[in-house]
Amino acid sequence: MPLSTYAACASCNTQLHVCRMCRHWNPRLRTGCNETRAEDVSARDSANFCEWFFLNRDAFHSTNKEQETQSAYTQLDALFENDGITSDTVSTKQHSRQELENLFNNDPGELSEEHPPESDQKDA
Repeated sequence: MPLSTYAACASCNTQLHVCRMCRHWNPRLRTGCNETRAEDVSARDSANFCEWFFLNRDAFHSTNKEQETQSAYTQLDALFENDGITSDTVSTKQHSRQELENLFNNDPGELSEEHPPESDQKDA
């Protein structure tokens, strides 16, 4: 069933024939639309007369965005061979802090066995 150009949500009175409610909506593109034949729409949150509009019933469901985000984190973990670190921001911060502490774990007066102090004497 086609959606009227001026159709509105019964509960909140928000316009429904908008780019963000369309199956072709892609915010990653400059035009915001996967349909190459569609005209550029300047107000993507307002009703428009796009001939290529096709209602996406899952447009604003948060579960889709959460699944997409989790999928991206999983791909990053696979790419960098992490153990699920990127999926949790708190763990990432703790992991970074631990790496920093491990890097500078010596006390200021303690000498490192790996890097002995340079001698001040020069070979003559």
